Amino acid sequence: MVLRNIIGRIALERGWELSLSSSVLQQYSKGDTTIKVRYLHTGAIWHAEWYRGGTRRDVGSQDPNKRDVVIAWLEE
Repeated sequence: MVLRNIIGRIALERGWELSLSSSVLQQYSKGDTTIKVRYLHTGAIWHAEWYRGGTRRDVGSQDPNKRDVVIAWLEE
């Protein structure tokens, strides 16, 4: 299964709303929290950001655990 579909399925199962989607970006919202996941054209995660209130976390392109970090954010 394609990574973006896996992330999307987990997000929807956890009650997140898909608020923006394109070939290279998915944005999910739940309450006052937003998660943006940017993908390379190959389907791999390039960068991800988590926002709540004024707090921001991100995982960059060099982090080998990007997928696990995004899934952990969705499960919070």
